[in-house]
Amino acid sequence: MRRVSAGVSVLVGFLLFLAACAPPGVPVADPNYDAQGKRFEAPSQGMAALYIANVNRPNSGAPPLTVSIGPRQLGSLTNSTWYRVELAPGTYDVRATDNNSAGRHYVSLWPGEMRFLIAYVRAGGAVDVGQVSKEEGRDYVLGGQRARASE
Repeated sequence: MRRVSAGVSVLVGFLLFLAACAPPGVPVADPNYDAQGKRFEAPSQGMAALYIANVNRPNSGAPPLTVSIGPRQLGSLTNSTWYRVELAPGTYDVRATDNNSAGRHYVSLWPGEMRFLIAYVRAGGAVDVGQVSKEEGRDYVLGGQRARASE
């Protein structure tokens, strides 16, 4: 019985540790899933990979941004969180919104391609979405945590 309660105590402690590491207000992905996205592997055959990162700086006071691709809502991003999505080639309307503003960016993807978008709140409160270089995008991803997408 003591082994079971000790095991439960360790598990509860680990879960509390993970919760303390997570950005407030955004459920983060499993650490293995986060690490997988940070390897920047090529997308599945015939698909493209799209990374979307929130680049607001910590303590900026910016609210979470709700991110969607076309009609599919991915979920929310806060400071230093990101998504990786594999999509069929095509043109997509990527949007980020908060309670007061919305930004959008149309991105065209080709098979085997990997693109990086950032979503952020400008000074003055307007939300913007834009493309960045692979190098800059990788830096944002490596410095953040993968958010868990809505099902």
